[in-house]
Amino acid sequence: MVIFLWLLAIGILIFLFLLAIITGKLRVEIKNLEIKNKEEWNLRLVQELMEELEKEELVSTHKVKELIQEKFFYIKYDFVISLYIFKFIKIFSLNANNKSVKIYGKKINKDKLIKKLQAEEIKISLKDKIKLSKRLIPSLKNFELYMKLGTDNPILSAFLVYILNTLLTIFLTEASKKSKLEEIKKWRYLIMQNNFIQNSLNLILSCIIEWKLVHIMYMFSLLKKGRVKKNGKSSNRRTNEKCYG
Repeated sequence: MVIFLWLLAIGILIFLFLLAIITGKLRVEIKNLEIKNKEEWNLRLVQELMEELEKEELVSTHKVKELIQEKFFYIKYDFVISLYIFKFIKIFSLNANNKSVKIYGKKINKDKLIKKLQAEEIKISLKDKIKLSKRLIPSLKNFELYMKLGTDNPILSAFLVYILNTLLTIFLTEASKKSKLEEIKKWRYLIMQNNFIQNSLNLILSCIIEWKLVHIMYMFSLLKKGRVKKNGKSSNRRTNEKCYG
């Protein structure tokens, strides 16, 4: 009888675990994302600035990007990443905005977090990238996007707007297969050309993005397979790097 109760308890735990994974979801709520250029910028000048600073080893590549952002762009963001099981029980929460990053409401060092995320490179085969792209199309809620861009070449601007609209249409078509009809009706988006200001970018985005937990786990399995340390050795070779057999 005792053995039966133990087996029953283990069976229930396994069932609850599998149910938590199947019903689990990762939610990214982009409350606000704004990208605007402070002044007219020139890509050639940006490239020259990066090359000059890196050559003189005055600052790191990351610092160069920060300097370019501060000089040319106004970027404001506020988003929340949450992990749920059984669809409504929150087990993880990360809040990030221009001022701070918080996990479970506790502030963490943003620079250390970025450095840790950049510690490894990920190399994924084309076949796995195709699998990943299909699995990671999310469902969308409250999707609102506004983008206006311009270059010093009107023909190039028109071409870029056409390409961006085409890519957005493809993405939303796939996302609509995983989104509810009432949510799809609320989507609002516009990508247009700026004919008055050259080399300009104005982007405003807000939405709620959701993925199934099983798809996230699949993504991590592919990333783990393609994980590469900065010394160039793959993760499955690090433990055997002194073996010659």
